[in-house]
Amino acid sequence: MSKHILFVVFIVLGVEGYSQKKVVNKVNAIGVSVPIIWNNSNGIFYSLGNRIEPSGKALSYGISVNYYRTIYKNWFASVGVGYFNQSFNISRKFDFDGDPATNLLYNTKKYNYHCALFTMGLGYHFIANDKFKLSANAAYNLLNSFEQQYTPTSYSGAELKKTQTNNNNFNIGSMVNVSVGFDYAVSKRISIGADVVFPIITKWNNDEIFFGSLWSYDSQQIAENKFSIGTALNCKYHF
Repeated sequence: MSKHILFVVFIVLGVEGYSQKKVVNKVNAIGVSVPIIWNNSNGIFYSLGNRIEPSGKALSYGISVNYYRTIYKNWFASVGVGYFNQSFNISRKFDFDGDPATNLLYNTKKYNYHCALFTMGLGYHFIANDKFKLSANAAYNLLNSFEQQYTPTSYSGAELKKTQTNNNNFNIGSMVNVSVGFDYAVSKRISIGADVVFPIITKWNNDEIFFGSLWSYDSQQIAENKFSIGTALNCKYHF
């Protein structure tokens, strides 16, 4: 995780240096963003060599603190850190830490990952004046999980056990989001706004809690994204 933090710091310093050369009227802002992303995803497992893809829909959310800096005319860059709760409502086999005699009977009912979020983006203001800004932005988001929760269900119909919580530290994946949104100035220093967010590229890594398969390399993949869309609510302080 320290490498990720250092990388974000280098990006901030690079943006600062470049903007000093190119921008006459610099625009600086620090903001809080609350992203809410709906996903339709599927898991992967194999039964007797047959690929099975159970699907599910879930809502994920988070909060981040971001730094925005104009770098050239209407172009701006952003970097940020925060928290994100990535959720999946997918039923699939997993290594449940319960009774060893019955743990193979259990599937996940849902599972989610509490993550540190690292983000950086590049955007363009189509409209920019003292009161209103309309912009588009592309951002790369990296998610590093520090806590994982798996809520089990059972084929046997037995009484459900409590959610299993693990505290492993690993990179669960990344998203490239394209967004379109606005900012409205409520005072000289404060603006509020909202974005429509489209995750156009989503890559999820493996989680070893899911059973591996001799048939393929992807049976431990956290999920495959079929479609996602969301929003982000923003509040910025300009200086």
